[in-house]
Amino acid sequence: MFTTTDATELGVEWRDQPCPAGAARISLPHLPHGASGPSVGERITVMPWYVAVGDDGETLEVQEAGNRNELAIAHRDSVATRYSPSGLANRYGKIPFRLPATTEVTGVSAISDAVVGRRQWSSPAVRLEMSVLFGTSDAARDKLL
Repeated sequence: MFTTTDATELGVEWRDQPCPAGAARISLPHLPHGASGPSVGERITVMPWYVAVGDDGETLEVQEAGNRNELAIAHRDSVATRYSPSGLANRYGKIPFRLPATTEVTGVSAISDAVVGRRQWSSPAVRLEMSVLFGTSDAARDKLL
């Protein structure tokens, strides 16, 4: 919790920015954010946490966190995973249902499908897009993007 002393030392003026009911607020972990007291209603917080998939295409960087298939199922079904990316159980709350604010965006690109586990990174379509994205042809890259 930031205090008035923090605000003075940082030279900032904190102002409440309430999020209207039914709205979403997008933030970044390095930006100050928080809440001003106990909620009088239900709040749902979604915290993306990016993880690396091992060279075998299945193992996550923290093995206790599960595997790529479990993560892909969670993305597909818009539900929480059994474990957090740290490998610890979700301790601070886990909704037992599909996230209501979910918007499915599929098929934008083979790479985006691979990022969320809908395709293998070894898929020919993913490999083709990767070669264009990191290739030498600016025109081909611009067309892909």
